[in-house]
Amino acid sequence: MSADESGRGIGSRGGDGRHDRTLHRTDIGDRTGAGVEAIDRAARSVRLFSGESLTYDKLILATGSRLRRLKVPGADLPGVHYLRTASDVEAIRSAAVPGRTVVIVGGGYIGLETAASLRAIGVTVTVLEAAGRVLE
Repeated sequence: MSADESGRGIGSRGGDGRHDRTLHRTDIGDRTGAGVEAIDRAARSVRLFSGESLTYDKLILATGSRLRRLKVPGADLPGVHYLRTASDVEAIRSAAVPGRTVVIVGGGYIGLETAASLRAIGVTVTVLEAAGRVLE
């Protein structure tokens, strides 16, 4: 679906407009808050809960995630960061000091990408994961 076809959602991110320019430049449609009722792979179409159908050449399922706050003593102390928004990224980046040690709770894609980024600037990282292995 191209940005022109969608006619909605563009501009929904606010900020400095980089998101909007990227969507227009790359011909990507942006539908936030749209629930998908069915995917017809043979017809290359998606039916939304609103009843609207969209066709596609390539389909990416990007379902998002919910932030889970730690429910332990000290979870609200300075230096404890959560990653969900661009401002969260800036706060983590500002606090990242080469040679320091960081513990990341969660071995999913976001946690592992954060760990790799921090390692690249010289931060020592330990990833804690409740499941039997990361990305499980």
